[in-house]
Amino acid sequence: HISNIKGSLSQLKNLRILHLQNNQISNLDKLAYELRHLNALEDLNLFDNPVTFAHGYKSTIIDLLPKLRVLDRKTISNANRTEAFNDRHPDRKKVLNRIGFAYHLEPKQEQNPLEKRIFFSSLPSTTKSTVQIKENNQNDQSNEQLLNEAVRNRALRRSLTEYSQFDWNKIPVGAEKRLMEAENAVTQPD
Repeated sequence: HISNIKGSLSQLKNLRILHLQNNQISNLDKLAYELRHLNALEDLNLFDNPVTFAHGYKSTIIDLLPKLRVLDRKTISNANRTEAFNDRHPDRKKVLNRIGFAYHLEPKQEQNPLEKRIFFSSLPSTTKSTVQIKENNQNDQSNEQLLNEAVRNRALRRSLTEYSQFDWNKIPVGAEKRLMEAENAVTQPD
């Protein structure tokens, strides 16, 4: 039974399938260290090893190996990848939740007639974002609260953009453009 794979995989950078089931591999940190260079690995089977019961085993392995499709005889879904990313990088998850479209906003209940508009110019964009602040007697809102309000207002105005692939083969080259323009000029009367 194999209990340690130290140094045995470092030269196998293009390895695609690795089956080490029914062994005694137990240290997750050492395993992750040895697998870190196997970027082409698509199928990893460590079934029936003590390491599979370690806390964070699945998240660590999935996040470590970007091309991995099968782990312990189970297919890895996009949901598994997202969960592994969120488990391994909670700080990045917070950033993505605040900046991206995943930022959840609660709608305003009612408009207060005593609201002021303040231009928030500390953002890097050339257009100034407006922040609505309710006027109160203390005026004790901190810069962080102002920034959060600016982010919320900007997110409310944000629209979803759909990205698709662009096929450059469908775009005519210069000679084809001139030929089409010449054909259009001939067919259109002056």
